[in-house]
Amino acid sequence: MLHEQEIINTLISKLDVQNVHVICISLVCTEKALRKRIRKDIRHHVRSEDVLARSIKRLHAYDTLHTIKIDVSEKTVEETVHDIMQLE
Repeated sequence: MLHEQEIINTLISKLDVQNVHVICISLVCTEKALRKRIRKDIRHHVRSEDVLARSIKRLHAYDTLHTIKIDVSEKTVEETVHDIMQLE
């Protein structure tokens, strides 16, 4: 999870970003949407039950990141891609 600015900074520092425009984006959602998505994954045995509490706890950490936030709570993948493409 990229929920800490230090993690993002470390990753970017290891990349060759000369002549590249880097845009840091966080795809975020409401707690309600997060609960719904994780519960669905739990039902489908993609994630374990303990993930829910950890994810909810980390949710507000994204507020402090130096990233562009895109709320994907009610968006399709196509809508999200469109929003990202508009950032250039």
